[in-house]
Amino acid sequence: MRIELILLGCCLVACTALAREVPSTISQVTVYNSMALLQREVKLQLNAGENRIEIGHLPTAMMDESVHIRLGDEGQVQISDVKVERWFLEKAEERQVKKIEEQIAALDLQDFQADNEIKALKSQEKFLTSIQVAADAKASQELLQAKMDVASWSSTLTFLRKNLTSVYNEITELELQRKQIEDKREALKKQLQQVQSARPKEEKSIQLLLQCKTALSTGLSVNYLVRDVAWSPTYELRALPAQDQVEMVYSAEVRQKTGEEWTDVSLSLSTATPAFGAQAPELHPWYLNLYKPEPPVRLSKAAAAPQGRVAEEAVLYSVQDAIEPSVVEAKGASVHFVIAGKRTISSGDEPTKVLIRRQMFPAALSCLTIPKMSQHAYLQGSFENSGEYPLIAGPAVTYVDGDYVGKSHLQNKAVGEKVQLSLGIDPNIKIKHELVKRFERNKGMISKKTEIEYVYKITCENYRSKAAVITVQDQAPISRHEDVEVSDVKLTPNVNEWNKETGKLTWNLTVAPKEKKEILISFVVSHPRDAVINGL
Repeated sequence: MRIELILLGCCLVACTALAREVPSTISQVTVYNSMALLQREVKLQLNAGENRIEIGHLPTAMMDESVHIRLGDEGQVQISDVKVERWFLEKAEERQVKKIEEQIAALDLQDFQADNEIKALKSQEKFLTSIQVAADAKASQELLQAKMDVASWSSTLTFLRKNLTSVYNEITELELQRKQIEDKREALKKQLQQVQSARPKEEKSIQLLLQCKTALSTGLSVNYLVRDVAWSPTYELRALPAQDQVEMVYSAEVRQKTGEEWTDVSLSLSTATPAFGAQAPELHPWYLNLYKPEPPVRLSKAAAAPQGRVAEEAVLYSVQDAIEPSVVEAKGASVHFVIAGKRTISSGDEPTKVLIRRQMFPAALSCLTIPKMSQHAYLQGSFENSGEYPLIAGPAVTYVDGDYVGKSHLQNKAVGEKVQLSLGIDPNIKIKHELVKRFERNKGMISKKTEIEYVYKITCENYRSKAAVITVQDQAPISRHEDVEVSDVKLTPNVNEWNKETGKLTWNLTVAPKEKKEILISFVVSHPRDAVINGL
């Protein structure tokens, strides 16, 4: 029995040893919301009969149940078995780590040697300084006795100056050298930390058992899903008021932490949810019940306290602009973007930004001003999403004529839906709001009322080279007390909208280039003579 077990073990070892590791390259990547579908290409040189193949160095983020193998020559080759193995690595990127550690050790030795030289030079400096102190004492004594040998002392001073200067210069040079060594050492330590953290401590491999009728050269494709991948849309909205257009730069930030770099791959982005596995889903009972609210959970002070401080940081990314626009494929309710050209997506915290498409839209640009609150004209725009695909919600950076305006957030917009934009202050539209008249008079001996007449003037000036559409909003006062009366409201020119419940007034003006338009708002407020009115 023992002999049989030994023979069986030897056979297993021999079969495992026959597995031949073959190189593979990632050719295509489709990124979804929280995962990605990868396609690897493998070139094979197969022998007639049984071939054991290992496709190694695969990320641990690979989802084993999603692995799919497609043969290039199914008539001559048959798959007998597929296994996914997990390997625990002793040390990540051992060669690179060892090389960096050797460089750090060499710098440590240089630093130690430079430190020893500085110590020796400081001992020499101490010796020269002691000679100088003794010489000073002797020179003072000879000076008192009028026995000083000027030539001898001149030679002594020259000797001390020459040697001390040389010592100081060498110490300065060595200290500068140590500083440079320290900078290089810190840079290598950071590089070492990145290498050790970037690579996983384990990896996977796919073991294949192939049956081949005759010896041949062929290839196969391996498709699988990986976790720790996501993409999100970003926008640049560039308003061009002179052309009544908005340019939209539609991009995507792709992040992946699989532990391997995707080099020169065909990249696609999808809003769909991938399906994988060989089994169909199973229906479960559809239960209905009366809703019963859950009792509130009382949190402890510790649990309710905020868990640390969130810091807002600038996002750094590499930008990969597509020379050609991406191909957009609508698949049911989802959208599939095929990015033009080849892309490289590194593994790590920093996203890679890829261009999806640039597109110009005809835009309706106008200004909104509320002079009572702010004497500025705020440029606003709207355009219809006339593209081939919906716009997915995401952050947007806004520019007007190339000037940065600010950040905003674009909401989901279907094809044909309007997109509203806030484009900041228009410096070419000047707005002024002023009180031009306030006349107070007492009315009647019996009623003892005071009447105050107010006249406000709003001025709009257009310094653009073309006409400007300006929406002006103001308000008329509304009495909230029976003893306070608002009367004789006069609006020049006639108002376009007047909400009598809120008092909101709206004018839609078209102001020609270099033209000035004025709006006058006048009204009379009457109240008891000795009363103090809130709101005026």
